[in-house]
Amino acid sequence: MDKSSLLTTGQMAKIHGINKRTLMYYDDIGLFSPVIKDEKGFRYYTYEQCLTLESILAWRELDLSIESIKNYNKNHSPEAYLELVEKKEKETLQKINHLKQIRSLLISKASAIRNSLGLQLNTINIEMYEEEYLLSSPVLNNDSYISIFSSVADTLKNLTDKSIYFHSYGSIISVDKLANGSKHYERYYVKLPRKIKHDNLYVKPAGTYLQIYWTGNWSTLPDAYNKIFLYAKDNKLKFADYSYEESIIDHTTANSANEYVTKILIRLKT
Repeated sequence: MDKSSLLTTGQMAKIHGINKRTLMYYDDIGLFSPVIKDEKGFRYYTYEQCLTLESILAWRELDLSIESIKNYNKNHSPEAYLELVEKKEKETLQKINHLKQIRSLLISKASAIRNSLGLQLNTINIEMYEEEYLLSSPVLNNDSYISIFSSVADTLKNLTDKSIYFHSYGSIISVDKLANGSKHYERYYVKLPRKIKHDNLYVKPAGTYLQIYWTGNWSTLPDAYNKIFLYAKDNKLKFADYSYEESIIDHTTANSANEYVTKILIRLKT
């Protein structure tokens, strides 16, 4: 075969925008081989092979395994092609939905941080809230770090996006216990963008809430509650049941624990 009508490894790589080492690797593993490999080890390809290489690169772009591509190239047919395409279409849609969920979570978390930066911190307000959906841990029996992190980890196992970094998270504590000086958290949760069917779904009811964005180390939260209870007493407010703490700015976004921002919501009796 006249080599002048063939493409060298460098020319083939340049046409397809890949590294020469990729072509050598594909040859070594038997995925895509040159039409000629001379005694000096130089590889030569036909122009017709460009389409084959493009199909391989396209399959790799879709994360199809080397072995699957090999099998398809050995036994390709319209039926085999359709089977692969339908499988990859389903997987691609799943990835798109997964990325959309992550985007939604990141937008929500960024919005919460942005809002907190524009608020007057450590100031009490009364706000109306719609129903919210939380994925809650079981009721905790103690506040040991092992218990807390095990609880959070078990809760995240139920999520598609298991990294807590993507989620707004927080804790739930009884107002009665707070009034008696206890700081024993009953549940930990991650916020959900929508209602789901799940045994651990916790619905935070709609209603009128006392709200404060508290800045400072988590160890200063008792000071926040002292301020809250004094405000409630002065304004003759009665609390319904639980306090919901949501971490807005934590160690992943603040340089110092003194810059943490925790959102506290307590539903009021009507």
